[in-house]
Amino acid sequence: MKYQSALSSLRYKRAFKFALIGNEPYLKEDFIKASEIVYPDEDMKKIFPENQAEAYDILSSQGLFEDGLLILCNFNKMKTAAFEDVINGYRGCLILSFSEGANIKSRAMTKILTSMVIVECKKLREYGTDYPIWIRSQITDAEYGAEPNIENLIFARIGPNMFALSRELEKLFVVKSKDDVITSDDVREYVSVTSMSTAFELFENLMRKDVNKALHCFDSYTRNKNTFTDVVGFLGTYFEKMYRMLLLRESKLEVADVADIIGIPKFLVTTKYLPKALSFGKHGIASKINALCYLDVQMRLFKGDKRILFEKFITDFK
Repeated sequence: MKYQSALSSLRYKRAFKFALIGNEPYLKEDFIKASEIVYPDEDMKKIFPENQAEAYDILSSQGLFEDGLLILCNFNKMKTAAFEDVINGYRGCLILSFSEGANIKSRAMTKILTSMVIVECKKLREYGTDYPIWIRSQITDAEYGAEPNIENLIFARIGPNMFALSRELEKLFVVKSKDDVITSDDVREYVSVTSMSTAFELFENLMRKDVNKALHCFDSYTRNKNTFTDVVGFLGTYFEKMYRMLLLRESKLEVADVADIIGIPKFLVTTKYLPKALSFGKHGIASKINALCYLDVQMRLFKGDKRILFEKFITDFK
């Protein structure tokens, strides 16, 4: 089944068992994220091959989890023959994600897939209109307006990388209001010209507490810079947004109202920013804002290589 058709079947609960096959990892991750939105109140388990015994126990039992959301990652690397007789009986939503190039023609795999909706997660054609059409659809789905041919300008600056395209579009959605139209000037100001890591990626890796990737992003983003005040300011702005989110939620405001006040789309608040803010807590985020303020002062006074100060900020980030 084509990807968009399968996504529609998931969202409207016309089907409950899906097999994600193909060579585009972004689409697989996107489908899984969509499933977590469709089943927000369900038990959710994401299981990898090293824990396949747990997956088998869930599928073969009649326990409390039998109606939950179950995601088996790299399913082709599991002992698939063991699952032949237990998959059909599962009553919840089941997603099998396959590695690129997976062999799906074995007898056991063929039997399993007969009961699944096979979702085609194929890379788009690099030449032609596939990527621009996808970019325009993402803008439309997010309910933003955009100048004509804006999708071609975005694609020309980023290239055929769905992860990078998604990040850059998300950046535009954060900085722009839905009442405004995304313009070519916005693209030139906010969208990276290459796949070089951006301050936005640095922020996301810090929120995931992934120090190694954050250091890599910082090195890539600042390689040709002599000053880092713009990065400090950017991070400060977004940590303040996270802190305000928690304060507003404490006031019992609905997520939609919080999103409007903060200026970030509701779906991003719900799926990404609010969960991260809650995991850090007000005290944790406040400490990061204080650390950024101290870093800003240090950078203005320090006469040596300011990169050292910023790298220390990242390595101390916990």
